[in-house]
Amino acid sequence: GHAFSGMTDGAGAGGARVRVAVVDTGVRADHPDLRPAGGRNCVFGEPEEDWWRDEDGHGTHCAGVVAALVNGSGLKGYAPAVELRAYRVFATGAEGAMTFDIATAIQRAVDDGCDVVSMSLGSASAQSAIRNKVEYAYDRGVLCVAATGNEGGRVSYPAAFPGVFGVGAFGRFGTYPPDSLHREVESALVGAEDAEAAEGVEGAGDGGVFVANFSNFGAQEVDFCAPGVAV
Repeated sequence: GHAFSGMTDGAGAGGARVRVAVVDTGVRADHPDLRPAGGRNCVFGEPEEDWWRDEDGHGTHCAGVVAALVNGSGLKGYAPAVELRAYRVFATGAEGAMTFDIATAIQRAVDDGCDVVSMSLGSASAQSAIRNKVEYAYDRGVLCVAATGNEGGRVSYPAAFPGVFGVGAFGRFGTYPPDSLHREVESALVGAEDAEAAEGVEGAGDGGVFVANFSNFGAQEVDFCAPGVAV
């Protein structure tokens, strides 16, 4: 991802004066590459102060993609200067999140003054409670971003809701070993990084990009694609 976007580990510390909410499994407050400013455990019936208790690791990983610090111990996040806040919606020992808890997290993130709400989660069915909250965010100028999903089918919700920016996944040929399991997610949907490279896209080869075959797709619901293979 850093190579594709022209970033280097020591380049810039973007994101100053921006507050980002990660709605996920929580964000570890003791991770050496992260400095979350706080948050809330939005799981009904659990202590609100347990926003940092990430048993799965997924939320901490997502937070690192956004805001891992430039401290020499790991990879730099894309916007390490943001104010990072965690809104936990996955209960202890649970594989999924409840609609009520996700809706609560979006509401709380907006009310806490967050500028961006990141949700790397999704469902095949639309939930009116979550739609109401993303519209609440949109009306107040808050950007909601969500993963399109990893089933290779239709874009999941909340990414499919109007006003939510849905993000799919692409990979880059030649960035993992030939015998890697990542080869299994390559697809025939290839692209080019610029107009000049487009002329040679037929052969793809090292450096070319492809849509990951697990990434959900839709004509209207996919707003961006980002590095999502061999991350």
